[in-house]
Amino acid sequence: MKVAIAPAAERELRDAVDYYRSAAGAATAARFLAAVDHAVALVLAHPALGTPVSPRTRAITLKGFPYWLLYSVEADTLTLRAAAHQRRRPQSWRERH
Repeated sequence: MKVAIAPAAERELRDAVDYYRSAAGAATAARFLAAVDHAVALVLAHPALGTPVSPRTRAITLKGFPYWLLYSVEADTLTLRAAAHQRRRPQSWRERH
């Protein structure tokens, strides 16, 4: 299965990494990226694992971080739709659908 990242999700992930790097250091930013990689690996192995949040989109919580990784699976592509902070405008991704 291929992995695609929507431009908005890519920005959100980059912003989160930048925040963790500046606020908590490079090690925390690396842990955040590892949590993203782990979630993607889980979803690739089990596409229906996440909680349905809309007809096309599911969410999985990043281990150790207050973020949901929102994704959809169509044909042979896993698309990361958003990286939504669970407390800061958690529903902002819905504006894009």
